[in-house]
Amino acid sequence: MKVYDNVKDKLSRWWEGFSPKIDEAYQNTLEKATDITRIAKLKYEIMQSQRILQKCHQELGEKAAEHIAEANSYDLQGLDRIEEIMNRIAELSSSIKEREEEVAKLQEVKAKEEKKKAKKEKKVKKKEETSAEAEVPEEEVVELEEVSIEEDIVAIEDAVAAELSKSEETSKEAPKKTQTKKATEKKETSTAKTKKEA
Repeated sequence: MKVYDNVKDKLSRWWEGFSPKIDEAYQNTLEKATDITRIAKLKYEIMQSQRILQKCHQELGEKAAEHIAEANSYDLQGLDRIEEIMNRIAELSSSIKEREEEVAKLQEVKAKEEKKKAKKEKKVKKKEETSAEAEVPEEEVVELEEVSIEEDIVAIEDAVAAELSKSEETSKEAPKKTQTKKATEKKETSTAKTKKEA
């Protein structure tokens, strides 16, 4: 029962230490998901604006080509809605540029935060390792060695493997012995036949 109580106590302490880490992981995941969602939304808006911009360029090019073909002149002063299209192109271009800058800033902030968290986690891990080594009393270590049976299992597995390899070697040697016996018997009979014939 002492071993059971000891294991039960250690598991409960482990869970108490582990549950705050789960909460922290949940919060980190939520923050990252929010950032990723914001970046994805901005990239989608950029893509949509680029499509509209492409359509505006296409419309402007078509109108210019029609006007040049009709007037036989490269003077675009007489085009309908040229001012409107050019203003729309300028608005879309500035909108795309602003969104791209915002995406770059978000990605930069995200990268800085990840670096800070990695450094912090590394420091905490080192601190936990050093404190865990210092906190373990000798009595607990002795109890764990008595309860642990991993070494015994490894020793048993090694012994079984050694016995299996010995039995395989003997089974391989037995056919060889019978083969050599048969070969010597054949030689003896063949020499006996040659003697009789002579």
